[in-house]
Amino acid sequence: LLSDLKSDSNYSIEIIPEGPTSSYLFYYKTFPTANLGNRTVRFVSGGDIGTTDLSDRMSATVMRQQPDLIAVGGDIAYDNNMINCYYLWDLLLNQFEKNYNDNLLVPLVFGVGNHDTGVNTMNNAEVKPNSKNLLALSYFPSHSDYDIHNNPVKAVPPLSKRRSF
Repeated sequence: LLSDLKSDSNYSIEIIPEGPTSSYLFYYKTFPTANLGNRTVRFVSGGDIGTTDLSDRMSATVMRQQPDLIAVGGDIAYDNNMINCYYLWDLLLNQFEKNYNDNLLVPLVFGVGNHDTGVNTMNNAEVKPNSKNLLALSYFPSHSDYDIHNNPVKAVPPLSKRRSF
């Protein structure tokens, strides 16, 4: 986890996978907290992305705008919370990654929709608060872990402790 970042600053992040593969170098620029001066902050919002040819072209168009933030309001990868469709998240994230400008990371903010939870109009499925069965949480834990005294710890919580809210 990244912490103690300064506002309006540039960072480089090297990801070193296990095994004989090479490392990946990415860059990240934090948001300004006050006086923007002449700096423009760009964000893009949308929803119902999926992993089609059209959504791939839309992702490329979005990345050409050089956004500082991308917010997606649901129906993201269309995995319908089916474990055998986990790869749709890989495909979706790759749509953005392959279009990064100079390996500059862009924060993604996701709101979960019915096609992400498997709750559709014709079935009786439901996802309750604190549900442990939301597959999107495998990729994106929405909170920190806690120690035995319930104090926050700067760590990604294990799958068994990830909440749906």
